[in-house]
Parts: sequence; structure tokens; C-alpha cells
Amino acid sequence: MMNSIKNRGIYMANEEHLKILTQGVDHFNQFRKDNLQFIPDLNNVNLRRTNLRGLNLIESNLRKTNLSKADLREANLYGADLYGVDLYDACLRRSNLIGTQFTRANLSRADLCGAKLSGSKLFNTKLVNAILEDCDLYLVSLRDCNLVGVGSVNNIYSL
Repeated sequence: MMNSIKNRGIYMANEEHLKILTQGVDHFNQFRKDNLQFIPDLNNVNLRRTNLRGLNLIESNLRKTNLSKADLREANLYGADLYGVDLYDACLRRSNLIGTQFTRANLSRADLCGAKLSGSKLFNTKLVNAILEDCDLYLVSLRDCNLVGVGSVNNIYSL
């Protein structure tokens, strides 16, 4: 089974994976438990304003996905590929973002309170007015990131 279908040079999400997600967070998480080899490919999908609270997205392909204003509280995105993802004004409170790749991502106005970002790579990423209170930033790489207006940085855990 192909992980992506190619459409005019643009890779799109696997339609089967998207269909599983549309059945709800609980169904998706159970599917992942029952199918340990399943790696979600949800790249280039519009999930704007979607409630994905507690979703298991470990090692998922979310490249260029629109997750602006999405609720991703307590979601597990460990090792996910978030190249070019739009998380503008998203809620990522207490989410697991350990080892996540954020390249050319938009996290402007994102709420990352209590998020775990250890070992994540944020390259050329926008964090304008992001909230990083109680974040775990141990061994995080921040290269060419826009941190203008980053507020609420109390209790950041870092080197």
C-alpha cells in the first residue's frame, strides 16, 4: 500500500488514513493500538479548527498540514514530521512533541504551555507571540526562528 498518492506533483494524504481520523479521536487511537505498524500519512490536509485532543500522531507525516486553531491538547506527536505545518493559534498544551521536526512551520500564537519539546528541531520556524510557559526545551535546536513577542516564558526547562 502506498503511503501517499501523487497528484500533479503534490503529495496528498492517504485517503484511508484520513477516513479513519474522521471517525473520531478514540477510533483513530484504537486503530493505532490494534495496528502497530500503522504510520499515519496526513500530509497537506486541512484540519483547521479540528478537535484532536489526545490524538496519537506518533511519527506521523503531517507535512504542510493546516492545523491552525486546532485543539491538540495532550496529543502525542512524538517524532512527527511537521515540515511546513500551520499551527497558527493552535492549542498544544501538555502535548508530547519530543523529537519532532518543525522546519518552516508556523507556530505563531500557539499555546505550548507544559508541552514537551525535548530534542525537537525548529528550523526557520515562526514562533511569533507563542506561549512557552512550563515548556520542556531540553536540547531543542532553534535555528533561524522568529521569536518576536514570545511571551509567558516562565519556568522553561532548558540547558
